[in-house]
Amino acid sequence: MRQVERIMADHLPQRLEYCYAAAAQQGIEYRYPLLDVDLIETCLSFPPWLKRHRGINRYLFRQAIRGYVPEDIRLRNDKTGATIPQTFFSLVQEQEAILEAIRAGSRVDWLNEIFDLTRFPEWYARLVARRKAT
Repeated sequence: MRQVERIMADHLPQRLEYCYAAAAQQGIEYRYPLLDVDLIETCLSFPPWLKRHRGINRYLFRQAIRGYVPEDIRLRNDKTGATIPQTFFSLVQEQEAILEAIRAGSRVDWLNEIFDLTRFPEWYARLVARRKAT
């Protein structure tokens, strides 16, 4: 089995089910038009700088749609897990538990060496506020 097929076999079915279920709750029929092993292998073979270049995610894709999509859409970089209604609802409902877990983590020295957890509450507030505004 090729590596991509193994990764897809391990992870993809569960991810597809989650996306399908979240979409179905909003009355959306979820489709998978880009789910092709050869396409995925090709994308995974690109060098990292084509995937993220100078802080721009999906760089190659964004370059490919230049001139076809309005610039404000092509360059938008505000999509997060909170764009899925079920995920956003969980973020709002579990806010105190999430922030308490971050506070507990901030008391662990080795975590503080890796992450600046003092910035998390501000980021979290922006994430939730941005979703409410749209």
